[in-house]
Amino acid sequence: MTWPDIVKRIADEGHEIGNHSWSHPNLAGYSNAGVLSQIDRTSDAIFKVTGRPPVTFRPPYGAFTQRQRVMLHNTRKLPTILWSVDPQDWRRPGASVVASRILSHSRPGAIILTHDIQHGTVHAMPRTLDGLTARGIKLGTMSQMMGWPLWQSRNFVRTASAG
Repeated sequence: MTWPDIVKRIADEGHEIGNHSWSHPNLAGYSNAGVLSQIDRTSDAIFKVTGRPPVTFRPPYGAFTQRQRVMLHNTRKLPTILWSVDPQDWRRPGASVVASRILSHSRPGAIILTHDIQHGTVHAMPRTLDGLTARGIKLGTMSQMMGWPLWQSRNFVRTASAG
C-alpha cells in the first residue's frame, strides 16, 4: 500500500474505507480469478493497516458486469456500490463547477462520486458540504445508508481469502 499512514488516519477519524481494486483496471473483461485477485490484495492491505476489511466495493469506471457483481457478493459478501451523482471532477472543471454539479443533482440518498486527488474537488468540498447540509441532506457512510452497524464498531474475524 502506497499511503498506509493516510489510510490509518482516515479510518481513525471515523471514515469508512471501501475496496476500489488494487491497480484501478477496467474489470469488466476480467475473469473471476482476476477480479478476486484485485479485490483480495486490496482487502488484505486495508485490513493490515486498519484492522478491519472493507465491506463494500466500487469498481473503477463503474465497469463491472452483473455476473461479476453476483460472483463478488457470493464469494466475498461485498456489495457493489455505484454512484448517482457524478460531477465529472476527473475532467478538472474547477471547484465552482464541481460544487454546482453536486448541489444541483443531489437528493437524499444520493451517492456522490468524487476524487480527492483532484485539486478542484478538494476546494469545492466546503461549499458543497455546507450547501448539502443547508438543504437538510444528512451525510453518512455506505454502512449507514445500508442500515448496517458502523464500520468502526464491528468486530471482524479475519479469515483467509478464498482464492
